[in-house]
Amino acid sequence: LTKFETEGAYNINSYDDTRICFMQINPNAEATSTMEARQALIYALNLQEIVTGTYGSDKICTVANSVFSPASMFYNADWKNYEQDVEKAKELIAQTGLADKPIKVIFNSARVGQEEMAIMIQSQLQALGLTCEVEGMETSGYFTSYFRATDTYNIALMANGMKGDPGNFCGLFNNTRSGANMYTTEEVNNLWTEIDKETDPAKRQELCNTVVAALKDCWSCVPFAQTNCVFASQPNLRGIEDTNRMTDFTKLYFVQ
Repeated sequence: LTKFETEGAYNINSYDDTRICFMQINPNAEATSTMEARQALIYALNLQEIVTGTYGSDKICTVANSVFSPASMFYNADWKNYEQDVEKAKELIAQTGLADKPIKVIFNSARVGQEEMAIMIQSQLQALGLTCEVEGMETSGYFTSYFRATDTYNIALMANGMKGDPGNFCGLFNNTRSGANMYTTEEVNNLWTEIDKETDPAKRQELCNTVVAALKDCWSCVPFAQTNCVFASQPNLRGIEDTNRMTDFTKLYFVQ
């Protein structure tokens, strides 16, 4: 990005990718089966460093504040993400004996940036004395591990488009649906159902505010990256704003 910006011969275009990258901490694995163990791992992480270390620029990616993207209905810019607390992490690591339990992080090797994210997470956990293994998996094997209950890993990285109605993605954060390796409470699961049933926009907003807070209290899902689609174009290329997120290339044309 810096190269294209400094050359001055290109226009830099950007739009919200609507995608949120998040990490799922697996309660089915012994080392991360307790709330305290999951809290230890989350308190250990500096989300800004993970995002900056992976993408290098906030023009490409910023830290998310929830599993909702700004393109989601009922997104609330006032929601707050987890914050690093190294001393609390050290206390919980000692309390739970995590230093003696290897932590395994898996990611989809076909997804851009996930290996770098995994390595950043590994580095931050190792800095607090934890043993952390990173494993990239091909897509079909990864999805099998992610969506079916298993105890074979502790942390998994996932990214999904969070555009439009919450009903489009809420199943990922319900352990009776697609979140089989995520700790969610009956309250969280029921709230997603209530959001789908409710028709009044104001009440739906209240329910979304409640479910985001309740999911955060589960200490099993960490949304950390909100990506943009950024691309360079020749200055005589027009019609980009009319392509509906670059899906209709017939709208593009050149000028002299």
